[in-house]
Order: sequence, then C-alpha cells, then structure tokens
Amino acid sequence: DSDYRYFPEPDIAPDHISQEWIDQIAKELPKSPFDRYDDYVNKYGLKPYDANVLLQTKESSDFFDAAVAAGADPTLAANWMNTQVNGYLNDHRVGLNDIKLTPEHLAEMIQLIKDGTISSKIAKKVFAETIANGTDPKKYVEDNGMVQLSDTSVLAPMVKKVVDDNPQSVEDFKNGKDRAIGYLVGQIMKQTRGKANPKMVNKLLNQELQSR
Repeated sequence: DSDYRYFPEPDIAPDHISQEWIDQIAKELPKSPFDRYDDYVNKYGLKPYDANVLLQTKESSDFFDAAVAAGADPTLAANWMNTQVNGYLNDHRVGLNDIKLTPEHLAEMIQLIKDGTISSKIAKKVFAETIANGTDPKKYVEDNGMVQLSDTSVLAPMVKKVVDDNPQSVEDFKNGKDRAIGYLVGQIMKQTRGKANPKMVNKLLNQELQSR
C-alpha cells in the first residue's frame, strides 16, 4: 500500500473479504454462454447445432434450463424448443415471454411422451393447446380422452382381426415386403382414432404375422 501512498481511513473499520465469500458469489453468478454450451454438449449430450440454437437468446436458454430443472429429458426438450416452440414464435411473431407455455408445462408434456401416456402425434395437439391457452398438459390429456392405448388385452384381438381381414398383407409380409406392416398399423390406428401405441401395435403385429 505504501508504494501507492494508500492510507487507511481511520473512520472506517477494516474489511476482510474471505475466500469463502468470494467462492459463494462466484457460484451465484449466472453462467456464461460458453459455460452453458459446455453443459449442453458435454453434460446433456446435445448436438453442437442444437446447443447453439438454444443459446441464440438468453430467454431460450433460460427456458430450456428451467425445463430440464423441472425434469425434462434434455434431448427431447431441445428438440421441442428448436422446432415446435421456435416455429410457433416465428409464425406468430412473438417472444417466449409472450406465450403461455411454461418450462414446467414442457417438462410435463415430455414426460407424458416418454412414459407412453400420449403419442408424438397427440403431443402436438397438446402442445398447441398449452402454448395458446396455458392449459395443463396432463389435465388436458385426461379431460379429452387422449391417453394412449397400450393395453395388450385390448389391442391383441384388434390386431388378430386386422390380420385375418387382410390375407394379402400376410402374404406380402412373408415375401419380405415391409410396407405390409405399415398398412396394418395404419388400420389399427384408424380404428382407435390414433390412440393406439404404435410401438405396441408393431410388436403385436410382428408376433401375429410370424405365427401365421
């Protein structure tokens, strides 16, 4: 201090700043875009392109971080943010602060997809309702009978009947024509108005066709 002719102020008590306090302040500082990019790519496994899209604005990266904190799968959250959410924002010329979709809504909807409660197709309808009106995704699904049909005791008889009614598709399947399965899946989805779990239908159809 003497080199710079600094003199202590007699009316002010000495202030000692601890390293612990400095470390605490450092932890409370918001993450820089570089730190976030590192988290997105190395911690969450996002593709660099997706990470960069999320980091285009502080609002989008904040929204994504909040959705992940609420339990959203990072990859699915990034996909929905960069496609459906951004598409809505561009189409309606609004910002994230102008919509009624919350990070918690997005996390809840993604969980409904992951646990098989709704299909990706139904999820888009739920998303449209939630982002426009702020409707709770789970409640909207339940109130509108959108829960995906995965009960094998219900699907298996339907699969058997569809196969029985379409002998040509059975022959096509035996001859290695994969599109036969796609046609039969389409018939089941039509009968259930899109509520059947496609993965379960595919599994049951394969089992039924291979037993013929």
